[in-house]
Amino acid sequence: MNGAGPMKAATVQDSLGQSTMDKFELNHAVSLFTQQTTTINSLWTVYVAATFAAAGYGFSVSPLSPIIAGAVTLGFLVFTFGNWKLLKQGLQINRQLQKDITDFIQSAAESNPFKLSIKKLVSTANPPWISLVIHLWIDFCVVAALWSRVKWPA
Repeated sequence: MNGAGPMKAATVQDSLGQSTMDKFELNHAVSLFTQQTTTINSLWTVYVAATFAAAGYGFSVSPLSPIIAGAVTLGFLVFTFGNWKLLKQGLQINRQLQKDITDFIQSAAESNPFKLSIKKLVSTANPPWISLVIHLWIDFCVVAALWSRVKWPA
């Protein structure tokens, strides 16, 4: 128990009347929020590694043929699309958890000594549009860096 009481009474009873599912409590939602944040950070880490690899390829191999640059660009953009889809999903889940946790804390009858800390924690959930703008800007910079090394046939 976390002192805030159950978030949802999601108990199911089997044929003997035994509880087969624990109550979903505030601490479970906060744990899920933290796990989801870790997933989001991991997706950003993989994305950063891929962007450095793609941009580095453009700077290490000089000059690039348009075919090589096109292939690297296509692979990079397919990767970034998939990464963005997963990142957006994680961000949307975190935003929903943020709303649910905030609503629960505000409506809880009991006082929770961690109320301010939990509110501060869940306030870190970014709206997806911020991450999309950052993602697209970095994508553009990587592709520009890659294509800046292309040697066009005369």
